[in-house]
Amino acid sequence: MRKFKWIIGIILISGGIFFIGSLFQEKKVTNMSMKEIIEKNYMNKEGYIHAHPNQIDSQYLSESIGLYMEYLVQANDAEAFQQEVKKLEKEFLIETDKHTFIQWAIFETAHVNALIDDVRIIAALQHASEKFEQPTYDKLAAELKQGLTGKMQLDGYYPDFYDWSYDTTSARVVLSYLSPEFFHVLTNTKQSLELLKELSHLEQVFFPEIYDLEIGDFQLVEHVHMIDQLLIASNREHIEESSPAFQEWLIQEWDTKGKLFGQYHRTTLEPVVNYESLSVYYYLHAYFELVGENEQADKVIERAKQIEHSTELKNVHFFDFILGQQLTH
Repeated sequence: MRKFKWIIGIILISGGIFFIGSLFQEKKVTNMSMKEIIEKNYMNKEGYIHAHPNQIDSQYLSESIGLYMEYLVQANDAEAFQQEVKKLEKEFLIETDKHTFIQWAIFETAHVNALIDDVRIIAALQHASEKFEQPTYDKLAAELKQGLTGKMQLDGYYPDFYDWSYDTTSARVVLSYLSPEFFHVLTNTKQSLELLKELSHLEQVFFPEIYDLEIGDFQLVEHVHMIDQLLIASNREHIEESSPAFQEWLIQEWDTKGKLFGQYHRTTLEPVVNYESLSVYYYLHAYFELVGENEQADKVIERAKQIEHSTELKNVHFFDFILGQQLTH
C-alpha cells in the first residue's frame, strides 16, 4: 500500500491555498454576474472549467465542476446545471469493474478519484433531483454512490481516494472530508464519526488532519492548513462536539490581528505564511456562524471585501474564486 502514497498530495483541499485577484476588479467594472465571469474566464470553448483564469492549459478538476454544480443548485439554475451534468457524464465518468467513478482530473492521465469532490457532486445531484424534479439525477447519484461504497471502504473507513488501475485505496482518512454531506451520502460511517469524536481527547489547539490506517493513529504535521482546521472544527460542531481550545485560539487570533493566514505552526501557533485567502475566510465565516459568533462572522465578510477590492493579482484559482464570490456577494 505504501507505494501509492506519492499521489496523496494532489487530493487535499489545502494542498494549495490560492490567492485572490483582479477578476473581482473586472466584475465591479463590467457588472458581470459570477456565472458570466466563470464562462468568460474559466471555461474553454467546450464549457469545461479550468483551474486558473484564462489559462486553458491549467487543470480541469472534479473539484471545480462539483463546486459549480453546488452553486447552480443554490442559484436555482436548472438549465446550467443540466449542462454541467452532461459534461460530467461525457468526460469525468469512467466505468471499471462494474462501477462508475469520477476522475479527479480530465484531459490528462488520471486513475484516481477524490472522495471529497465525489461526495460534493453526489449531494448536488441529489439536491438537484428534488429541486428540479429530475429523477435521472438521483439515479446517477445512486450509481456514483455505489462505486464509493463498493470499492472505497478499508477497515471500516473511507480513504481519500481509490486507484482503479491497481484496484486499491489510499491508506488514510482525511478528517476535513468528514462533512455533513459525507454522512448524508454514504453508509457505514460509524467509525468515521468516532474519529471526529476522538479528537476531543487530544489536548491541542490544532487538530490532526489525517488518520493513518496503516499505523492506526492520527498523523501530525508541523504546519497546519487553516482550511482543513476550520472544516474539521465545523464537522465536529455538526455532530455536537465542541472544540474549545481551537475556538478560543481562533477568536483571540482574529481579535488581535484582524486577519487569519493560510498556514500556522502546530506548536508555536504562529503563521508560517504571509498570505490571506478568501477560501479561508469563507470557512472561517461559516465556522463563526456555527458557534454563534455572529459579530465575528460579519467582520470576516468586511475583511474579505477589503482584500477583494485591493488585490491586483491575476492567478485566482477557481476554488478561491467561487467561494470568495459566495462570501462577499
